[in-house]
Amino acid sequence: MTWNTLRTALRSNAAFSALCGVISLVQAEALSAWMGGFDPWILRALGPGLLLFAAILYMETRRSRPVPASALAISLADLVWVIGSVIVLIAAPDALSSGGTWTVLLVALVVLVFATWQLVGLRGLTRNTRRRTAARSGFEVHQEVAASPEAIWGVIRQLDRIGEFYSALKSVKVSRNGARRTCENHKGQRWSEDVAALSDDNRELSLRFDTDAPGFPFPMRPMYGGWTVRRVGGKTSVTVWYEFTMKWGLLGELLAPLVAEQTRKTMAKTIRQMERAAAA
Repeated sequence: MTWNTLRTALRSNAAFSALCGVISLVQAEALSAWMGGFDPWILRALGPGLLLFAAILYMETRRSRPVPASALAISLADLVWVIGSVIVLIAAPDALSSGGTWTVLLVALVVLVFATWQLVGLRGLTRNTRRRTAARSGFEVHQEVAASPEAIWGVIRQLDRIGEFYSALKSVKVSRNGARRTCENHKGQRWSEDVAALSDDNRELSLRFDTDAPGFPFPMRPMYGGWTVRRVGGKTSVTVWYEFTMKWGLLGELLAPLVAEQTRKTMAKTIRQMERAAAA
């Protein structure tokens, strides 16, 4: 599933919110009278808020890449609207006419559909479609580098050098004849990665994180990762991949895109540092 699913959901939500905002402003008196005779200024105050919300959603769809935190916040805002609508209907059942009650219910239902659609699109950003492993989530970081495949691979395959390029690491130790890498960050958190496969011919490295070790600091069980270097169209492409299953069930799966986005930024910087080392 691609960014298009989430983008389409946000655009549809933006269009509906804008329509409701315009109606609330232009037909405030008629609509308030039909819904139960309350003060039309309630709708006039609601209208600009809906138009602002629609504008925010539209701007999000203009991005070349999704911002998972924004998409999650928007979806939560939609769910708050749905909950608020239910509270109004329960707490003040006589405040609305029959038509007003059905209007509130219908709008809440549509908003719930958008929230669900957006969350499905958000989840799809990190759904494991490559299926290197049976983990539920996965993502890749692709980056072209100004170095030969042989040179950048020569840097990547030296497992003990990752600390030179990944600034969050305090120390790196390779053991078991090069089959295990143990890292420690500046917070004192430690984890180990076992080499599952290393091929100089294919320039591929696969790692399995020891998630069963006491104190494993990440909310993934299990977790895998790897590196590949390819020559594509005369250029060198480096790919870093991760596959994992988040803890916390559905909540964890919805948070996976946020984890992926932060990791992408970190690994992009790491690859740039490796590129400089390969060119030296």
